[in-house]
Amino acid sequence: MKNVFLCCLLLVSWSMPAQELLTPEQVVEIALKNNYDISISREQADIAKNNYTLGNAGFLPSVNLNASGNTSTNNFKQTLSTGVITERSGINSNSLSASAVMSWTVFDGFRMFATYDKLQALNEMGELALKVQIENTVSSVLLAYYDVVRQKQEKKANDNSMKLYNERVQIADQKFKLGLTAKVDYLQARVDLTALQSASITQQITIENSKANLNVLLGRKTDIAFDVIDTIIVDPAISLEELKSNAEKQNTLLKYNERNILASKKAIQEFNGSMYPRLSLNAGYNYSRTASEAGLVALNRSNGPTVGFTATWNLFNGRILNTQIRNARAQMDIAQVQLEQSKLDLESQVYQSWNNAKLAFEILKLEEDNILLARENVTIAMQRYNIGNGTSIELMIAQQSFDTAQVRLVTARYNAITAEINLKRLRGEYVK
Repeated sequence: MKNVFLCCLLLVSWSMPAQELLTPEQVVEIALKNNYDISISREQADIAKNNYTLGNAGFLPSVNLNASGNTSTNNFKQTLSTGVITERSGINSNSLSASAVMSWTVFDGFRMFATYDKLQALNEMGELALKVQIENTVSSVLLAYYDVVRQKQEKKANDNSMKLYNERVQIADQKFKLGLTAKVDYLQARVDLTALQSASITQQITIENSKANLNVLLGRKTDIAFDVIDTIIVDPAISLEELKSNAEKQNTLLKYNERNILASKKAIQEFNGSMYPRLSLNAGYNYSRTASEAGLVALNRSNGPTVGFTATWNLFNGRILNTQIRNARAQMDIAQVQLEQSKLDLESQVYQSWNNAKLAFEILKLEEDNILLARENVTIAMQRYNIGNGTSIELMIAQQSFDTAQVRLVTARYNAITAEINLKRLRGEYVK
């Protein structure tokens, strides 16, 4: 059974192509280039940037070229007061006109200035929204990456235990053949070894599924093969005061909500500007030509420049403007509440994340010490069982404790790196 299982593992390893080793830094770099959510947010930020222009704010004039032409054929009859009658048929006439017109709004109640400031705030919000998406994506990618590392470490721990279980099978087999122990010890050892072998195969499938999930986050095909590092290294050197200070200064979501309040204020100023008169300067050049085969005037042509101004002042529009102003103020109030809520949420996240990180690092230290005890315990139990001073039950309990200690250590490392990633996200370290 043992030889068959080892042969299967060797065949699988020989059939697998060489896999690219990805580091955490590399997966972040790939995600920043390929992740679909980041690509969408980047395009949305570009749209806000494109809208941030003087023309969209209304500062620049508009220039239009206009042209029209007509040709007609008519029957003509004219009766004069003197009694003279002129009647003709198939009379051709044509007309042509062209103009270039410029209109420039020079005053609109300062609405254009408010619009330009609002577009600037929206542009900054687009950039901040992109940063928020990058932070969330980087966190998700790193968590998915270290999940693969965790699954890989759990399989490695399972394979390490398998060596001890296989040694136990060999010792139990020898003792049974020498008549030193009952066959039940050998059978139980084989059952436990088979359970580990089955768990190892299942764990490999879990690793492949975790890799497929990571590939999706990286914007790649799910079947792209790669490998990850073997260890999880954490940095417990984190100051609570530094975390609070950086979170308040660097948190991207807070900055986003602050810009949202500014955009809402400028929207109110826009509507207030509509209460004032609007003055536009107009200039143009006109050309007109009309020709007819009948009538007193055979040809009429005119051309020349025009200048002037247009002033409008809306005095009443069904109170629509008042409603728009009230809605804009309500929107600003909502933005203010969102900012206060985000500050409270950030404070809570900092407090909870700090406590979780502190606990995760303490547990990791305990599990690192505990694995040494569990390894020593199973080694002594194996030696005692080999020389006949220990029972198979004692060895089985020691092996199970060692298995549990390995899994707990892997879980503690993953929880510690998860806490560290969350703290770095709150400190704004993933986007500079």
